Amino acid sequence: MPSLATVIENLARAQSELLRAADAVPADQWKTKPAEGRWRKAPVPPEPQVVREKEEMLAELRGVRGRTLAFIEETRGRELIKYRMPHPFLGSLNAYQWLQFIAAHE
Repeated sequence: MPSLATVIENLARAQSELLRAADAVPADQWKTKPAEGRWRKAPVPPEPQVVREKEEMLAELRGVRGRTLAFIEETRGRELIKYRMPHPFLGSLNAYQWLQFIAAHE
């Protein structure tokens, strides 16, 4: 299992890469659906009403990431491996695995 420092680095890198990719998408094309076969299919495709304006969604992402980092800081020094929650495909993940999962999927 990666160290907490590695998880934090992975979260920062993932967000940086995502924001760099998002910056390349013009705001007027943010809600444009990609051509058929251009993106991997999600198990549950997002509903069109869930996709909001670019800056609104990126601001929300930054806020959520801030809360994630605040949680990590507040629980630093506590053993979180005993806290688990099920994932529909991967089984039961502990808190550290969930944090790593967030980084891997951003």
